[in-house]
Amino acid sequence: MSQTGRRAGLVVGGLATVSAIFLAVATTATAREPQVSDRTAITAATPQRSENLDKVGFLDLGGFNADIWYHRGYAYVGTWGNGTGCPAKGVRIVDVRNETQPELAGALAAGANPTEVSYSGTSQEDVMVSRINTPSFSGDLLAVGIQPCNKGVISPKRGVDLWDVSDPENPVHLAFWRSNFTSNGWGVHELYLFQQGERAFVAAAVPFSDSERDFRLVEVTDPTQPVEVSRWRLQDAGLEPTGGNIFVHSVHANRAGTKVFVSYWDFGEVILDISDPTSPQYLGRTVYPQAASGDTHSAWLSRGENYLYVADEDLSPQDGTWGFLRIWDIRNPANPKQLKVWKTANSSAPAPESSGDFTIHNPFIVGRRAFLSWYSDGVRVLDIANPRRPQEVAYFVPRSQPDPFGVLPNAPEVWGVVARGDLVFASDMNQGLFILRLGAGADRLDFSDLALRQPAPALSFQPQSRSAGSANLLCVAALADAE
Repeated sequence: MSQTGRRAGLVVGGLATVSAIFLAVATTATAREPQVSDRTAITAATPQRSENLDKVGFLDLGGFNADIWYHRGYAYVGTWGNGTGCPAKGVRIVDVRNETQPELAGALAAGANPTEVSYSGTSQEDVMVSRINTPSFSGDLLAVGIQPCNKGVISPKRGVDLWDVSDPENPVHLAFWRSNFTSNGWGVHELYLFQQGERAFVAAAVPFSDSERDFRLVEVTDPTQPVEVSRWRLQDAGLEPTGGNIFVHSVHANRAGTKVFVSYWDFGEVILDISDPTSPQYLGRTVYPQAASGDTHSAWLSRGENYLYVADEDLSPQDGTWGFLRIWDIRNPANPKQLKVWKTANSSAPAPESSGDFTIHNPFIVGRRAFLSWYSDGVRVLDIANPRRPQEVAYFVPRSQPDPFGVLPNAPEVWGVVARGDLVFASDMNQGLFILRLGAGADRLDFSDLALRQPAPALSFQPQSRSAGSANLLCVAALADAE
């Protein structure tokens, strides 16, 4: 895809900035480069809007909020950062046992923390918590990706930070795994924590690691001693892509921990067999229709693992559309077939850049519902019982609020979304944590497949458990008829 020129060279100015940070390394900017005034001078406030999704709780966390995860009555919210602002607020731990009155319980991986890791100068964006049971560890394990806000310097560190959050209000630092030892590579941008039998792993996306390889598999069976067991790049399968922007942005694993789905931006979603974690094997990839923009940002599997829901994050509506959702039939992983695309009205119009960022960011699938974070189009909820005919059943768009750091626009900027029961948890970059409740019009959810989030029998998604072309950029499908 040819978005690099448009995004390269952006230093500030909204999520288009975030896209820019990924793409600026590849080419020289040749087209429009939005200035601060283009993105931050949105003065007209927009009110909250919703249908079948009601706000029941809110916690102001200030600006630069990133990914969100839910686990055992607590929400975990990461922190974004870039060359303009780098607050290093870490992963905020929020007690949401009373959903109407969420309370900040603490933070980890923040600033100059008194562990062997200094977090100053880094972002702590993508976070996941799982119940892990191995011969070496039994408890609630948190993994968070660490990246430098200034990508061109060797320090600060890049990698994965591991914490025991079995007692969320007294987290214990376990270890730090370092992904890069030079400025080649941007640290761990997104990750997925899962179990394969009695072993536990973190699948890590390490963009622009080039010869060091962008995809890493780190064993955390003993999370006090993380060990990289394999790394992979397209050339290992004899693939030599030409054109577009090719880098690993995100990863997702299946329930058994035997496959990973690697979001390779303009090269699509790459499917790897990791039955032998030391030797990933290429199975196939999603191939974009001719003239498509690309931008494979992140993905989530359906319960039966027959369908893959892929978010294409495109912050350049000059193409004629913002990013949107693609649904793929992956029953034959060697030849995935696109079934359907789904867009909001603003993303397909497209809405002007001056009014916000109307691209999809991350999907989160539970049973017959797809929960989608869509930046300035808020949270969208789809009924995907028939993956060929997704139907929107609920949405919530927060009111606009200025970015306290003066980088992002005065608009809703919903980064991440997760769901548990009839509650939906969403993080807004400019504001904080929103707690929403699905209305009767959206029906109650089927939670029989919640273990998808914890892709092995030992990793149950308890009511006591949950979760670059953009702000770093933040990330279930069908019932029996969609299996």
